[in-house]
Order: sequence, then structure tokens, then C-alpha cells
Amino acid sequence: MTLRILFFLFLIFLIGCNTDSTSAKTSPIDSSTKIVNTLVRKPDTVSINAELLKAKLKGAWTDSNSENAIFDVNDTSFYYVDEDQNAYCPYSLVGDSITIKYPSYTYTGRITFNKDTLIMDSKEDPEAKFWKFRK
Repeated sequence: MTLRILFFLFLIFLIGCNTDSTSAKTSPIDSSTKIVNTLVRKPDTVSINAELLKAKLKGAWTDSNSENAIFDVNDTSFYYVDEDQNAYCPYSLVGDSITIKYPSYTYTGRITFNKDTLIMDSKEDPEAKFWKFRK
């Protein structure tokens, strides 16, 4: 009988030693690292930022020199209101950089927002500011 009890206790001890304790016990640092690595990925972050910028960029914009809208932005192009021909200029966003293809040249700059102010910054035109046009 004592031999059976010792064998049973030895069997419990072996089973206890063979369980994978690393999956049950993860340190908070390992868990948070996994979560951060899952949530933050560079390519996805860039595309999300571009989509957010594109959403904020949509609409009619004016500057301090005009009472009317100067241009209107949709998903694929800038439409310049006062231009007679070739008023649609395609654009693309990569991160916070914008490229607008005009008929005679290509504009490349950085865009940022300060509340409802659009700021376009480039070598040709440093810090051009535009405001959402409200009718």
C-alpha cells in the first residue's frame, strides 16, 4: 500500500514537472511587446496615415487672398475652380508627402494640419496655408 502511495505521488510529481509553465506564466513585458508588435506595423501605419490625411484633405479650400474656394480635393485630384482648362490635377500621398501633377510641372511637398488649417510646405512655396471653405 505504501508503495502505491509513493508511486502515485511520484507520478503526480512527474506530471507537474512536464506541464508547459512558460505558456501559463508570461511576463508583462513579453505580453506588452507582443501586443505592440501586433498593433504597430510600419507599412500599415503609413497607409492608415495616408488615408486619414486623404479624408482630411477632401473638400473645398481657400486662402487669405480669396473669398471663394480656390480648389476642391476629391479622392484622386485637385480641381482648381478658376482654371479654364486642365483644371483637374491628379495627386498622390505617401505618408505626409503630397505630389500634385500639374500640366506644366510636378509639385512635391509636405502636408500638415493645424485644426482646420491645411499647411503645404515645399521648397518652391514654403508654408502655404489654406482653410476649409464654408459656404
